[in-house]
Amino acid sequence: MTILKIDGVIGWDVTSASFISELEQCDGDVEIQINSGGGAVFDGISIFNAIKNYDKGKVTIVITAFAASMASYIALAGDELKAYDNATYMIHNPWTLSIGDYRQLKKDSDVCYGLAKILSKTYSHKSQKSQKEIAKLMDEESWFYGEEIVDAGFADVLLKGNEDKPKEQALALASQALAYAKDKTRESSNNDISLVAALVADTEEPKPLKEGVQEEVVGEKNQLKVNAIKARLKLKGKNI
Repeated sequence: MTILKIDGVIGWDVTSASFISELEQCDGDVEIQINSGGGAVFDGISIFNAIKNYDKGKVTIVITAFAASMASYIALAGDELKAYDNATYMIHNPWTLSIGDYRQLKKDSDVCYGLAKILSKTYSHKSQKSQKEIAKLMDEESWFYGEEIVDAGFADVLLKGNEDKPKEQALALASQALAYAKDKTRESSNNDISLVAALVADTEEPKPLKEGVQEEVVGEKNQLKVNAIKARLKLKGKNI
């Protein structure tokens, strides 16, 4: 059996491209060990779909410490989910950073709502809870510890851990991992926003032109740079 790991922030420490490349090289049964506080939604969906489409053997997913946010969605992609009795599982609504006028903010809100619906269907199917129940749990940012993960219907098997970790300590550690994932997302988004803002400013204050060069050509080139960055950000699950 091949063992793959999703350890760290999804989209940064573990990208969809790197994980899918590893998975494509597998042949036979696979165990995927998850220890992640979440990360980029679209990377997570790509990873989830790749696991779902794996047809060379059985896929067993094991939550070794915590599976929060987007990692909790990926955890449900396999044929069987196992969780240690000192592991933590968390579901909530996806979130994003947004910039723009009220129309852009509304558009980004609609995207987040649509993503929440996609995630909730999988949570509902696995746990056999109604989508209304799942929506409430996601709205409240719900945490499950050890046996609670199985009792809630998300995990199939409870494993005995080597260390008895108090629930409060486990939740605190998982919360830190979630906060770190959010910080990485925020940091990346802020850097991208600054880059776009600089390029936009460059189009508004063009540099001196060489003789025979049309001003609109320079502006067009800068706008192409802006558009390219915007396209890259959308692939990363960010809208600007």
